[in-house]
Amino acid sequence: MITDLTSLFPRTVTGLLLADSLPHDIDSSAGRRNLSVHCRNNLARMNASAVIVFFIPFYSMFFKHIFFSLTFLFWAGSAALAAPPLPDPPTFKAGGYVLMDHATGSFLLEKDADTPLEPASLTKIMTAYIVFNEIRQGRLALEEETIVSEKAWRTGGSRMFIEVNKSVSIDDLLHGLVIQSGNDAAVALAEHVAGSEEAFADMMNRQAETLGMENTYFVNATGWPADGHVTTARDMAILARAMINEFPELYRLHAVRSYEFNNIQQYNRNRLLWQDDSVDGIK
Repeated sequence: MITDLTSLFPRTVTGLLLADSLPHDIDSSAGRRNLSVHCRNNLARMNASAVIVFFIPFYSMFFKHIFFSLTFLFWAGSAALAAPPLPDPPTFKAGGYVLMDHATGSFLLEKDADTPLEPASLTKIMTAYIVFNEIRQGRLALEEETIVSEKAWRTGGSRMFIEVNKSVSIDDLLHGLVIQSGNDAAVALAEHVAGSEEAFADMMNRQAETLGMENTYFVNATGWPADGHVTTARDMAILARAMINEFPELYRLHAVRSYEFNNIQQYNRNRLLWQDDSVDGIK
């Protein structure tokens, strides 16, 4: 029995420490009750028929709080401790969706996750990823400037209102791309990085393959409708997680609610930023 418990113990402790629902006030009686419920709900999946939780304080250099984490399991018969029933998944009017655990990359919920769909402006997540990577690699700088081409200036759809033959910084273009979702900014960045939007799309596709986005193909940097320009809910989640993990400083730009360019105040198109202070992006 001791051997079995020892083998279970590391998994149990890890789950308790990393779970989002772990109460931070477990030094209080209410917090301990919450943790007890948390333990029972999670450990029931291991077919334990009874769980007794002992709260033993210890301090870890990796955490700022004292946690109580030592648990003992007593196995008995076939009667399993039942976890509370999970609610039915929500219904969305969407061609496909996923719910991903960011910490592990596991998919907790999905519907038609691999169905090819037109990404529209979600394409700009990859456009931003490529530019962020160029900055990280030292091949591009925020203060660097580029001249706006006629193609970028004439690009339709959402715009940040750059002007043809005018000089604009990479920093300003990123604000226009991420906050305003400017198609003109996307084309200007693509041309500056790769020489043409077509060459930039090749970079996007190579990066998609590297990230394991198996059902994605990009034709342009804006998301403008084009034959064969598709992605999936699963692939977009993979891309979003990679961006957050790899470029935490630059990613913060997605939480900016507004900025001014060319004497025009422009607002982030992600309306969730105004509804919930915990939202930080992405589109």
